[in-house]
Amino acid sequence: MTIQTGPSKLGMHLIAIPAAVSVIIFLGYSSQWLFHTATYLEPGQLTTTESVIFNTLLGCLWVSYIRACLVNPGRYVFDEPGTSDEESKKAAKTTSKSTTAPTKTTKDRERRESSSSSGSSSHSPTAGDGTATGVRWCRKCDAPKPARSHHCRHCRRCIPKMDHHCPWTGNCVSMQTFPHFLRFIVFTNLSLWMAAYLIGRRFYFLYAQRYLPAYLGPTLSQLIHLTILGLVCGGTTLALSIMLYTTLNSWMFNATMIEGWEIERHEAVVDRYSSSNADGSWWGDDDDDSEDEDDAYGNNEGSGDEEEDEELIARREHRARKAAALRMRVEFPYDLGIFNNMAQSMGTRNFLLWFFPLAGGPKIATGRGASGPGWDWPENGFNDHTGMWPPPDPEKLRHAAAQGNWAATGSGPTYGGSSTAFTSGRDEGDRQWGTPEEEKAAFKARQEADFRRRRTTQITGPVRQVGSDDEFEQGMDGEPGWTNADGDRLRDYGVDEEAENDEDVPIATLLQRRDAKAKLAVEAAQSKKRR
Repeated sequence: MTIQTGPSKLGMHLIAIPAAVSVIIFLGYSSQWLFHTATYLEPGQLTTTESVIFNTLLGCLWVSYIRACLVNPGRYVFDEPGTSDEESKKAAKTTSKSTTAPTKTTKDRERRESSSSSGSSSHSPTAGDGTATGVRWCRKCDAPKPARSHHCRHCRRCIPKMDHHCPWTGNCVSMQTFPHFLRFIVFTNLSLWMAAYLIGRRFYFLYAQRYLPAYLGPTLSQLIHLTILGLVCGGTTLALSIMLYTTLNSWMFNATMIEGWEIERHEAVVDRYSSSNADGSWWGDDDDDSEDEDDAYGNNEGSGDEEEDEELIARREHRARKAAALRMRVEFPYDLGIFNNMAQSMGTRNFLLWFFPLAGGPKIATGRGASGPGWDWPENGFNDHTGMWPPPDPEKLRHAAAQGNWAATGSGPTYGGSSTAFTSGRDEGDRQWGTPEEEKAAFKARQEADFRRRRTTQITGPVRQVGSDDEFEQGMDGEPGWTNADGDRLRDYGVDEEAENDEDVPIATLLQRRDAKAKLAVEAAQSKKRR
């Protein structure tokens, strides 16, 4: 495993892993040393059977832990243009002919290549009719993001079937490392239970012999050692038992911790949009709301301007489609049945190998136009069609809308005398004001419209902020954004949330990025030849 040198990654390796190793050594071996040397600590030294069982569990624990730390969590490798002379010539020829608007033939060919390179039928673009559909794209890796993968902010790449980044192993729990992590958690709990049994027996005999003279029992240092062993073993057992439960739950239901977060988030969104109005807002009259907003921004809805009327209709249709998508309940598609789920996670249907410490695990498929494990995931067919997970997230939609509006101007907001006018960031329409006075007038108009709605509408829930399609949610930690019942955010699982906010990218954007990447590869190859 390549160790990243970033401060966060390095800090976890310097603190968490040595701490975990120290706890294993203290509970596993200092306890045996105490039982062997404390002559008056009944029931005395470990029996042969107890010693063999305990050390065998510790051996399995060490093997599983080392593999959970060192096995590569997986890396997606995409075919890069210009990897051979022939491909370089083809890429150069394509680049020389490419323009700002590629031809239909080029679009179709690159769309098919993008579909095959992504390797995920769930997010493959539609070819043939030129319809722009969304493809999951990682802005940090600058590459397609296959289904169930996420960009880890510690490993700094997209991880296949990422469960979470574990600080105690310094590694991601992913498709390739999950079997080793599961075995480590299982053998750790078994070792802890065995240690708790051995320590508990010593405390039992101490209590039974509490009336004997002190000089017939263990020394003060031995009693302190035994007490610390009991406290550390009890606290560690409690924490690891909870981790064992969550890991077994993920294993049997084929849902990672991140996907469990997404399931809870989806249920909250569906409940909210089902109990609110058509567009997910909390105002009583959505039609009046839309009309007031249009009036507030200076739209002459009754002026007879056909272009503005069509824009208004298109905007309302977009809201209706988005609200319908957010109200629709999507079933988790990767639950294939308990045995199939367990076999898929462990990489084999031979259950005898599931808890063998030296057994392997699933491997991500590699090769040109890769598909298979890590790229494509079978679904249970409970939804209308494949590729519906993850469901729409209002927070991501809001970020995407804001980024799209800023992109339309080419820069951030400026006021007055600038070459770029201020963009409001509402819906799809870009409304611009030339001076701060016009901006203030528009704000006052929106304020008056809100006051009119407030006088005529009974608010039954939290008020969304004017200027966004969705209310700004606040998590349990008091910060903006949604958290689950435990107060967790995606970043708590190691996910780079900044990369998550740019998942669905139009095909046109992907083609532009691919053209730019091909051009850079060709220029690099030509520069290398000249040298």
